[in-house]
Amino acid sequence: MRTRFGSLAKDLWRDTLGDAGRVSTEVEVAAPPQRADTTFLPNPAGRALLKERGLLGRIAQAECMLEAFHDTPDPEEVRDCHRKYLTWRRTLSGAVDPALWLVVAGDPRAARKAFHLRRLRGWPDGVYAAAEGFGLRLLSVSALPVSRDTLALRLFGRGSVLKTAARELLALPEGAWELRLLPMLLRWRTEIPELPTRRTPDEEDFVSNAQQILDQWERRATDRGVDKGIGPLVRLFERRLSRTLTTDEHKALRSRHWHPGP
Repeated sequence: MRTRFGSLAKDLWRDTLGDAGRVSTEVEVAAPPQRADTTFLPNPAGRALLKERGLLGRIAQAECMLEAFHDTPDPEEVRDCHRKYLTWRRTLSGAVDPALWLVVAGDPRAARKAFHLRRLRGWPDGVYAAAEGFGLRLLSVSALPVSRDTLALRLFGRGSVLKTAARELLALPEGAWELRLLPMLLRWRTEIPELPTRRTPDEEDFVSNAQQILDQWERRATDRGVDKGIGPLVRLFERRLSRTLTTDEHKALRSRHWHPGP
């Protein structure tokens, strides 16, 4: 990911992993100077939190470098990432054996072929690995199964993948850890140029999908606010009528509260 989606990826790693370990972005590695998108070193207490965060938490149970691509990386781009990974790996203690995870919106077939990436046994569809000694893992977002476990990672997707993930995100109950990603989407949406002519194709795709997500969330939040506001009125009417209000009566109260008039 070499567009503004790099910012989205770093924000997502910080918002989902920051309370479970040390998230570092723009990590400089020497010989020659390069920067890794993100590195993550879990802390002992954080590992328990990560167990509740689906596939993302499983990835982050061990030390790792995270590189995200909204476009499709070619073999040379994968080599660049692996070169950074090997240099960074040498800076760690010998007791640490980190992995390099490439999170890709699509399916980089050429790179999978060049590095002989194979399905990683015991992991869901869309997760691939090179020979063990390389430490290279690749996650194809478009190939992930649709489940709560993969939801956070599917927000990196495009088109229908992102739309499906958005619907699932908005349907989650209060307190779901994934809901921390909504402010991130809003924050990132505001950084994209308003004029379509100034947007990249990736940004245009994100805007068209993210705006729907945020509009739905705003309506949901407004509805909850109205419901909270009419709570005393509901209880008053129910006491006076000595019965529970019907669905139509609830709707009438909500409409009156939201659109006051004579």
